[in-house]
Amino acid sequence: MPRAAAFLLAAALGGCVWQPVELRSAPEPSPPEIVQLRSIAGRTLAVKAETVFPRVIYLLMDYGYVVRAADKDLGFLSLYQQWNDASQGDATITLEGTVMFRPAGADRTEVRLLLTSSWQRQRTSGGGGEAYPTVAMVSAVQQNATPGQYKTLLDILERGLTSPAR
Repeated sequence: MPRAAAFLLAAALGGCVWQPVELRSAPEPSPPEIVQLRSIAGRTLAVKAETVFPRVIYLLMDYGYVVRAADKDLGFLSLYQQWNDASQGDATITLEGTVMFRPAGADRTEVRLLLTSSWQRQRTSGGGGEAYPTVAMVSAVQQNATPGQYKTLLDILERGLTSPAR
């Protein structure tokens, strides 16, 4: 009888095993999806392209972004920001992305963003008793950030880069 119970338990648990995830490329966006992303993720600013760097780095640092990499010649910048949101159960929220700048005329600069965001929340319960609390973690990642997140960062860049230098 113990062997039969062990076999049934092993068979039942075997059904709970997840298959390994196969890493693949993301699905190719359709032309309408590309147009939609470009419409929310880009803007033309009334500022000369040659004045963007290093000013943009200082600006992003003022708003709590970590600039991971930047290249003035390419007009490239990689950024990251993380914070805890007490209004959402102390969730840890991250935003990271790429910013590209290129001249769009004599006194204008085109800005284009690609942002991803994620969140993570941990809860500790008494499931394991006082000496061994149980920790549960829930999280999610978004391939593209929300339109609001794009607007917020584009507004920061526009205000900071088009206002007189401090």
